[in-house]
Amino acid sequence: VRDAVKKKFAISENDIEVSVELHEKRDGLMISGVNIRLYGIKNTVKVTAVKKYVSDLLDCEVTAESAE
Repeated sequence: VRDAVKKKFAISENDIEVSVELHEKRDGLMISGVNIRLYGIKNTVKVTAVKKYVSDLLDCEVTAESAE
């Protein structure tokens, strides 16, 4: 998820933090949520686009925020 977002939006290694929430099902694990934190002023504009991109990609709940 992190690499896909970095590549799609040209975000540097130090400007993104991603955590994934997993839910255990009988047949394996399922992603139930993704939390994304973007650092740096230049990334503020991208928060909604990043949230939509990951939500469409994984079909799960996504939280994205800009942090300094």
